[in-house]
This record gives sequence, C-alpha cells and structure tokens, in this order.
Amino acid sequence: MEAVRALIENCWIDKKKNKELYVKVRRELRKCQKFFREQLGWTVINNEQILKVEKIPARAEGYMGITDFTESRDYCLFCAVLIFLEDKEEQEQFLLSELVDMLELQLKDVMDVDWTSFTQRKSLVRVLQFCENMRLLEAYEGSSDSVLPGRIGGIRKNTGDNACAQENPVQDEGEAERESYFLSAFL
Repeated sequence: MEAVRALIENCWIDKKKNKELYVKVRRELRKCQKFFREQLGWTVINNEQILKVEKIPARAEGYMGITDFTESRDYCLFCAVLIFLEDKEEQEQFLLSELVDMLELQLKDVMDVDWTSFTQRKSLVRVLQFCENMRLLEAYEGSSDSVLPGRIGGIRKNTGDNACAQENPVQDEGEAERESYFLSAFL
C-alpha cells in the first residue's frame, strides 16, 4: 500500500507542499486508518491542511530524535515554541521579540536563558529553522539566522500546523502543568 508507506516515511503530508501526494493518500485514508489502528495502534490525524500518523514508539531510542537538534536545550526551546503557538490563531503574525520574551518566561524555572550566549542563540536559530522547514511558522520579515543579542526582530506567522506537531498534547490542565509536562521530557 503506497499510501501507508507515504504516511510512515513522512512526518506529515502537507497539502500546500505536496498536493498530489496529499490527495492520493486522502483517497486511501479509510484503509490506512484501519491498518494503523488494528495493526499498530496508531492514530491518523486528518484535517484540511495535513495528514499525519501519530507514530508513538513502545520504547524511545536515541536515533528517534530530531536530527537538526544537537542539544537538549533545542528540545526545550522547541516545546516552548509549540506552547507559544498554541495561543496564536492560524495566520496570526507576531514579532520574534514577543516569542523570545515568552521563551524566557516559560523556561526560567527549567533552564537559564541568556541570549548573549552564542550557544543559546544558535539553539534558538536551529529551532526556528526547524519550525520554518516544518511549516509550523513562516518568516515574513527578518531571518532566523540573524538572532543577535539586543537585536531580535522580524515578523513571524503561525501556520496553524503546530497542534499536529505534538504527539499527545495534554488536555484540560493548567498552563504550568502543561509546560512542565512538555519540558520535563527533555531534561
């Protein structure tokens, strides 16, 4: 089954990026859902923008991480970015400085955030580039590469795909509990 293979091989199938594959898999969706549910116990997320299989392993292994990330700090920043995007409407624009301020607040109890540190800025750049590559956000103005201390600018837009990036978002819990759930997994 070509559709099953496509869902397994791709993190998700984005209608804007690959409309032909999206339509092809969408036609076979019922069979795919049945296969994934009965054989693997996985869920297929299906909406107007993307198709995605929640691939949750029985046991996490080192090779299963995001290859673009090199430090645990990258994962912490990524989870905090997802939390930030949850509160934004689809297509809503925001300043990068807004995001950076929120990251400092979200992560203050978990890790020290010092944007004057090159390694921390580089982590943020990796996370922003990954988010842009995965279409979680789009840069309207400015570049992810140019995150300098004292000069954090640029306009970003929430694409609305961020909810699909989370494997098992915590439902109906307080903000602090949700943050610690996401961040504790990476520390």
